[in-house]
Formats: sequence, C-alpha cells, structure tokens
Amino acid sequence: MPLITKPLSQTETNQIEPSSAKEVLKFIINECTEIAPKLPIKSTSIAQAENGRATRAMAMALKSRAALYAASPLYNTNGDNAKWTEAAKASHDIIASAGELGLGLDTYANLFKSKNYNSKEVILCRPTGTSKTFEQANYPMGVTGGNTTTCPTENLASAFEMKDGRAFDWNDPTMKANQYKDRDPRFYLTIVHSGMLWPAKKAVDISEGGANGLPLTNATTTGYYLRKYVDNSISFEAGSTTAATHHNWILFRYAEVLLNYAEAMIHVNGNCDYKDATYTMSAREALNAVRKRAGIPEVAACSQDEFLTRVKHERRVEMAFEGQRFWDLRRWKNLDETKNIYAVRITHHDGVLSYEKTLLSERSVSNKLYFYPIANVELFKNKKLVQNSGWDK
Repeated sequence: MPLITKPLSQTETNQIEPSSAKEVLKFIINECTEIAPKLPIKSTSIAQAENGRATRAMAMALKSRAALYAASPLYNTNGDNAKWTEAAKASHDIIASAGELGLGLDTYANLFKSKNYNSKEVILCRPTGTSKTFEQANYPMGVTGGNTTTCPTENLASAFEMKDGRAFDWNDPTMKANQYKDRDPRFYLTIVHSGMLWPAKKAVDISEGGANGLPLTNATTTGYYLRKYVDNSISFEAGSTTAATHHNWILFRYAEVLLNYAEAMIHVNGNCDYKDATYTMSAREALNAVRKRAGIPEVAACSQDEFLTRVKHERRVEMAFEGQRFWDLRRWKNLDETKNIYAVRITHHDGVLSYEKTLLSERSVSNKLYFYPIANVELFKNKKLVQNSGWDK
C-alpha cells in the first residue's frame, strides 16, 4: 500500500507508488521511537476520562508489536536474525522501564470488567459508552434477550490445557468424559460451556434439544458461547432494573509485551533460559510470568522449536478474542491451522451425556490470503499500484 507522509496534490495522489509491508512497519517503529520519550509513561490519572490517551507505554507497546511483526516469517522472508533482536529489545525496553506497568496483583478476570482502565496491566484500551448491546448480542439463545453472535470453536476449547499443565486430549477417555473439569482457569473466563451457571445461577444446556442448544433457532453451532468481556450482571428479564455497563476493549496490555519478548528472545539465542546484562529476563521467565498469573504450571526448559510452540499456544489462549489470533496466524504463515473448524456435539443417551468432536466446516486456504486484495477502484485510479499476488485472476 502507499505510505504517504506529506500532503499530495490530486495528480500526485493518482501517481503514488506502493510501499512494501516492510517499509510500512519500519515507519511505524521509527515514529514510535521518536515520540515515546515525549509522552508520560502512563496517564496521570486513573479516571475514566483518561481512557484512550496516548502514553509512552502505548507508543512502546505499538513498537513492540510492529517490530515482532517485522521479524516474523511473513515479512522477514530471508530470516534476518537482527530483526528478532530489534523485536526483543523493543519489548525489553518496556519490561526494564515498566515502573507502573506489570501483571501485579491483577487477576485475569478483572482485565475484562468495566473498570479495567485502572489496571496496572492495561496499557491502552478503547472505551465505549454505557450500553447492554454486547451482552444482548452474546448471551446464549434461550436466555431472555440473548441473540448469539460470537461462538468459540472446539479448536479453541481444546487448546486450553488441564489445570495441571497437561494438554487436553480427546483420546483420553477420562478427559473426554469430564472435559469441562479441572481446565486452565482462563477456559472458564473465556468460554461458556454446557453446564456452566450462566449468565445467572442457571446451568446452560447446550446439548441437542437443551434449552440453549440446537435445534433452537440461532443456537450455537459450535457447542459454546462467549464469556470473555460479557458482563453477566446485565439482565433482560421483564421488570429488571440492572444498569447498563461500560466496555473498555483492550488494545495493548503488559502480558502481550511479555509474550512478544518470549517469542523474539527464543529466536535471538535459541536458549529459553538465556539472559545477560542487556536482556535481563529470559524467554522462559517471560512466558512463565503469564502462566503463573493464570494459575497453571510453568513451562520447563525445552528446545527452541518446542518453546516456540508453547509461546504460540500461550498467545492463543491468553489473548483469545482480543484481536491477536487473526494476525498471528498470518505473520507466522500458519493459516493452515484454520482449514478445519470443529464443534462439540452433546447428546443424551439413557440419561448420560455424550461429547463428540465433529467437523463443522472446511475452509480453502491459499497463499493469497496472507495479504488482502487492493480494490479495483483504486487500481483504476492509479496505474502505478500493483495488485497483491494471487488476486489478479
């Protein structure tokens, strides 16, 4: 896409040449580097009126993310290790000067409540006005006012480990029979599963024929409903006087910085426990800080490839529904992971519930999906623009 840094005449606009993604990312990194020292590290007040104001931490967090993207396989096509070093440094600069930032004593659950703007972890959030629309959109069908919008897949549900750190395995009969027991605590704060007391003190029944399951019109087709960010104090029952709520959508938080650092550092050195005078935290320490706060066992020392797999997993479950997964799969060039979408089918057999992992849909994945197409209307205006690969047929 064109990178425009100065006012243009109409003639210039229609003759501008495109810039590469690498150039755009470099521009973002440079801008953040220049402006960060001129901004306060955090807002001077924790009042809600300060929500969304640019801070030094926000500029540094954007630089951290942009540098990580620039180092990733989609953009770093020749595997330049210097880019991973730059990404590690960008994240470590935040860690080393965190001051008022950190995981602190904040619980994972508190991050997604209406007053998360005063959390030590939240670097930047986007506030919205007072409303009940998000709850109305995401309460389960069968619950008064519920309309079903976002339905987590079985792919995501299976990604959450057991509380003791073991991977969830559909082939383990004990896990399969009690699949919602003793899971990573973040599972219950992200996903509404059948049997959960939600949104009030009534169990959700997503089994076939259940109060919240198929064939009820618009019921979830995946076997799950969304929990994250949904305020269950809201009621749409007749005569209810519950107030509407604020939502502050997190754009940057300290846990992401730690995971950015863990991913970059394992590429820099290949040793998950490496640290020195410049990089005072190891990749494993950064990853385990996030896991410890979640209440699950720490990751043991492992090879570079094994550790990178653990980091990717942690990003998936820690930041589910925070706008990260879409871009992570692309920058890693791992879109194949979205090819098969699974659901859980819950049925009754002689009073006993049965759970089966089922294929919900298959997607066609090709390399052209890593970049969006440029609209034809823009190509017609400017003959110097070039269509992204795969979209010109």
